[in-house]
Amino acid sequence: MTLTLEAVRRWRPRGPVEWLAVPVGALIALAVFVLVAPLAPLESRLTTPGTVILDASGGVIDRDVAAGTRIPITLDRVSPVLVAATIAAEDQRFRSHPGVDPLAMLRAVTTLRSDPSGASTITQQLVRGVYLQDQSIPLPLRKVREALLALRLEAHTSKDQVLEAYLNEAYYGRGAYGVEAAARAYFGVAAADVDVAQAAFLAGLPRSPSVYDSPDGAASARERQSYVLGRMEATGVLSPERAEAAREADLRVAPEAPRRSPHLPAMVFDELRRHLPPEVIAAGGLVVETTLDAGLQREAEASVTRRLAALQQQQAGSAAVVVLDPRDGRLLALVGSADYAAKAGQINMALEPRQPGSALKPLLYAVALERGYTAASPVLDVPSTFATDGGPYTPVNYDLRFRRCPCGSRSGRRSTFRRCARSMTSACPRCWRWRIAPASPRSKRPRRTAWR
Repeated sequence: MTLTLEAVRRWRPRGPVEWLAVPVGALIALAVFVLVAPLAPLESRLTTPGTVILDASGGVIDRDVAAGTRIPITLDRVSPVLVAATIAAEDQRFRSHPGVDPLAMLRAVTTLRSDPSGASTITQQLVRGVYLQDQSIPLPLRKVREALLALRLEAHTSKDQVLEAYLNEAYYGRGAYGVEAAARAYFGVAAADVDVAQAAFLAGLPRSPSVYDSPDGAASARERQSYVLGRMEATGVLSPERAEAAREADLRVAPEAPRRSPHLPAMVFDELRRHLPPEVIAAGGLVVETTLDAGLQREAEASVTRRLAALQQQQAGSAAVVVLDPRDGRLLALVGSADYAAKAGQINMALEPRQPGSALKPLLYAVALERGYTAASPVLDVPSTFATDGGPYTPVNYDLRFRRCPCGSRSGRRSTFRRCARSMTSACPRCWRWRIAPASPRSKRPRRTAWR
């Protein structure tokens, strides 16, 4: 018998068996399609995170703004209560459905007019972000493709892999993608260390992060947190007592921090270029942990502001601060300029080569004291010129005056420091050669051999 197109069009089921064969055949065809149709591996579709630079406590100092803040982590490094809160908020039957939830779809259809609600599962939300970036596709067709992709993804990927990818890809506001970046941005802690109240707050953000993180969205965010806690209580994750305690907990959401220590990221990338191949840096995905102390950094920046205000009459326009731990050399704070947005603010004065000036005086005086000199030892203050690699150097005092001998005589009497730089405001590098020949125990003056 020849099966023609016209015959297919005119065919109608004639009995219960034929009526049953239609949905069964459709389900079999769908199952074959889900299992056999090729699908790009999930790992190849995930967004490569930009480089993130962290301070000593894990706070974000700088990030690649083009890709947002992304700190990928494995599922075992996420707090179990945060995992449970996410499932309760977004997809309570996540562990049992095949990628789409028929019950949620039925609920969404029946409550479409009275109480509109979404029916997308965690898997559908994930494939929407990593497989369906094209927003020009009509909504009904996009929803069908979303459901088919979700079924195909779960046929080839475990539930834990899907959940881990979702927790790394979901957007939580403040430029943070993934729970690790979100936990650091909102609470300054790792995703493994959030408590119940914080977990419920974070789990509720992906629904509408721009609303909940807006200046007027605090009340809505707390309502959403309460809803998530209610879902966790209804599914048996939390007892009523723990849920109520989390609702009443003092939830301290950190204010969105301004960019700190803008000169430090440039130093970090200089170090990366010295130690890593260029292709590794260009690929991104690096998480750089620094020794910067956020508290000391804020104090250093505030100190620069205060000191410049006090020196305003002296026309001091910028300043730099470097704080090191003398025990191990760790960099704790760094301010490269007073105003990074100023015309010359991008210049890191903490590293820019320049005359050390009076910064060397304490070290020079320490050498002199070791050699037996005292505060009463006279030093001539007369014009002097020194030959340097960059040409003649003639130091001057701040007021451009010379006082000759500080003992009051203007006869030009030479002192034992005659071979030092004779200006009161400069230090002579040749004085460091004192250490070449130890002082005689019988004399308080340096030996002639020290000056050769």
